[in-house]
Amino acid sequence: MSLPVIAVTNASTCLKDAQVEAVLPALQQQVSQDFKTYWELDCVLTFLGKDEGLTSGWWQIVLSDDPDQAGALGYHEMTSQGTPLGKVFAGLDIKSGSSWTVTLSHELLEMLADPWINWCAIGADEKIYALEVCDAVEA
Repeated sequence: MSLPVIAVTNASTCLKDAQVEAVLPALQQQVSQDFKTYWELDCVLTFLGKDEGLTSGWWQIVLSDDPDQAGALGYHEMTSQGTPLGKVFAGLDIKSGSSWTVTLSHELLEMLADPWINWCAIGADEKIYALEVCDAVEA
């Protein structure tokens, strides 16, 4: 089975493409060395310009300025074509003193762990929890 290709696209006005492209080697290392060791999951990251077309079957993470859900720094969902889509709101990250690279890493790892957003676990309290692998350690 081939690795998923995840295209990272900068649609933000507060970041330059070069800034976004520059973090991809570190994220690739994080996934391919650290995350894969525990989760047995990997991917191929690539930068995709905002005017370039997404190759069929590729997943995507888009960085933009402002959230389309109040207060969200990022989240992942499914496109209408059924492929994973991550959203990172770099403008809000910057305004709130957070790091857009941390949010990007967070959403990337969570998207890899649960790309179809259908994994959950039942806790000791018998509540159902979504598999959000970064939430427990984000603070």
